[in-house]
Amino acid sequence: MESKERCDTTSKCGMPNNIGVIGLGFVGSANAAGLALNGSKVAVYDMNIEKLAALEQGYGVVDEASLNAKLTEAFMVGQLSTVVSLKDLISESDFLFVCINTDGSVTGVEELAPLDCRSVVE
Repeated sequence: MESKERCDTTSKCGMPNNIGVIGLGFVGSANAAGLALNGSKVAVYDMNIEKLAALEQGYGVVDEASLNAKLTEAFMVGQLSTVVSLKDLISESDFLFVCINTDGSVTGVEELAPLDCRSVVE
């Protein structure tokens, strides 16, 4: 019985079926597109609502035409969706990819504030 339940929540490739991706930069977009086009249901969240709207309307969200095409394809076939609530994404995902910018190149120290999710889990 346990193995059947596990099969019901995994894609044809054996990956978790409900995957959440936080961040629609290059890394998050590549993960989301690749996972979605290989059978997983992927939901994406970005604090920039304009990126989510652009994806929903078929526009590019990164500076890479072929990646944008893959994102659009995954969205159009229903394997990729957008979520405007980080809390909902976390609660509805079997697995999360956190792909956010922590670049500290200006100060030399990584910017970790984007990782502060205390308000989401409270």
